[in-house]
Amino acid sequence: MTRKANDKGGKDLKNCFAYKNRRCLILKSKNCYDCPFYKTREEYKEDRRKALHRINKLDEETRIKIIEKYYLDILNALDTVEK
Repeated sequence: MTRKANDKGGKDLKNCFAYKNRRCLILKSKNCYDCPFYKTREEYKEDRRKALHRINKLDEETRIKIIEKYYLDILNALDTVEK
């Protein structure tokens, strides 16, 4: 038996940015009807683009603090892969 990919609210689970391998990466349930995190992949990408644009507009000191706090692990992982 397969589960429907849409919930009662008409949100397409398969199009949600957090829906991978037939499960939600954020919540333990598949109840997307009331989920405050639901976004399409396109909306997620656009929100990320806007956030990075806002970070880039900040002064250098603030920008470096944000990068060190939230993105340093990602940058270190990329350095490891590139070597």
